[in-house]
Amino acid sequence: MKTKFTLKEIMHVFAQRSQSHGSAGNVFFENNGNKIYSYGYHYLLGEFIQNNKGETALMIKDSRYSVSTSKHISMLTSATRQYLQFFTSETNTKQVLESIENNVKRLQTAKKPELYIEPSKRLFATLNDFILWSGKKELTRTDDYKKVLDLMKVIDGNKDFYTTYLRKNADKLKREQAKAAKAEAQKLASDVK
Repeated sequence: MKTKFTLKEIMHVFAQRSQSHGSAGNVFFENNGNKIYSYGYHYLLGEFIQNNKGETALMIKDSRYSVSTSKHISMLTSATRQYLQFFTSETNTKQVLESIENNVKRLQTAKKPELYIEPSKRLFATLNDFILWSGKKELTRTDDYKKVLDLMKVIDGNKDFYTTYLRKNADKLKREQAKAAKAEAQKLASDVK
């Protein structure tokens, strides 16, 4: 059985699920062919997962990566199109929360609000699709998910909620700006010395 492949080959062999292990330079798969790694065990590039109905999907880690790992993500995504694919940036409630929070902050001064509204709605829909597919309803009871729901009220334009949200976060924003200004002043003073 061949276990050494080119980068393109290893993605397709992994997708076929016909071997338990294989490698190509900095990419390798093992664990009965269910997990593929990029540059070591610290970066799980992709993993076959199953829901409680026995359906299979591929979870692809697409966050916090290097340029070369970005290439690996793209190749894996392309080679495994025959499977239902989920991405960690769209299914991890903490990452979804961070993305939507950033969109809401930008929305406050946006000249084109749709640039932040539509991606947030798609992200929220994908998260809910994953929760429904996986059967992990407990994710909807986490604090992060509840915060996402609150932010979606802001995105959806609930004026009362939006006003309350802005009022609550105005103080936080002022503190962050004051902290940044103080750090800048200290750095400037240090540089002058």
